[in-house]
Amino acid sequence: MLGSALLWRVANRMDGLDGDVSSGAAVEVFDAVFEHDVHGVDYEASDLLYGSDAYSSHAAEHFGGMGIPSTLAQLMDLQKYSSGPFCFLWYAAFITEQTT
Repeated sequence: MLGSALLWRVANRMDGLDGDVSSGAAVEVFDAVFEHDVHGVDYEASDLLYGSDAYSSHAAEHFGGMGIPSTLAQLMDLQKYSSGPFCFLWYAAFITEQTT
């Protein structure tokens, strides 16, 4: 487990395949808390989601002009300096639900 976050919604795709889970569905999450030993782990959504036609439009909304982070450490830095809820994409297949 890399950490925990609150799930906001299934991310809208720009390629017309909304709801097609087999084609790489993504979710928008926020308020993430990552484990301490994962700082150097690649943030795979940086290339595979934000770099795709389906989700590239989310980059400006989530990161403004600061660039897309390539590691979880960079993602955590952006989150730390955000003035409001910090939302970003995550692969839906890598989400497990935990209720308390």
